[in-house]
Amino acid sequence: METVDHLGDRLIGCSIRGSKHEAVDVPCRDAWNAAQLSDGKFVMAVADGVGSTSRSHEGANLATRETVAALERSLDTGGDAERETVESNIKDAVTTARSAIHARADELGEPPTELDTTLLVAVAWRGTVAGAAVGDGGIVYSLGASYGLLVPREESVVDLPYSNITVPLQHQEWDSSYRFGYITDCDGIALFSDGLSQFAWDGPEPTNATFFDTMFDIAREDDGDVASTELVALLQGEPYRDIADDKTIVISDVPPSQ
Repeated sequence: METVDHLGDRLIGCSIRGSKHEAVDVPCRDAWNAAQLSDGKFVMAVADGVGSTSRSHEGANLATRETVAALERSLDTGGDAERETVESNIKDAVTTARSAIHARADELGEPPTELDTTLLVAVAWRGTVAGAAVGDGGIVYSLGASYGLLVPREESVVDLPYSNITVPLQHQEWDSSYRFGYITDCDGIALFSDGLSQFAWDGPEPTNATFFDTMFDIAREDDGDVASTELVALLQGEPYRDIADDKTIVISDVPPSQ
């Protein structure tokens, strides 16, 4: 779990090691990062280090840090952002993260694939969310008691040979998996790694309302400390505890439009 597990009382998140990594005592390969800008916007990122390489957790942490930092620099403008502006800023932040991973790999004398990771990113403000994804996992928005996909699932845009294959950020054709989404009428957002996919999806398009009801109910506790503690306890218990893959989720209320 990250040391900072909530931002005020509006955003919570955690990363939990999967049973496979616990059994052999290796680091969680998922990571997340988030910030609230001076104008109230939330920026957040989730990454899932892929494969069995020893440094994919480093790539995931670097990707989330660099993405959030880039968006803090470009979006802390004191006002709303036009769709075209935020779309460009998000794409630039993703490419900045990719370049940072390449630079770190060069420092280590390793190929960039040793730090391979997926990446999910979102910006939320005044009833609006913009986001993008490279690789698997998902970004889901809420509006009242209904839920929708901010970006399509990866398998709907990329022809993958197997269900456990993804196109990560360091892949030469990473942009084939890049999906951007924007919606102006929502009240919540959740980003989650592939370790939670079996619980989150209900068929190829709709989302599992029971799963997201539970997650958003926790996120909307009045006390952020209580909410983050409950989230960790939930993901460390059944039915999530025995999942082999690492599990990460970041959930935020979206600041109201008025």
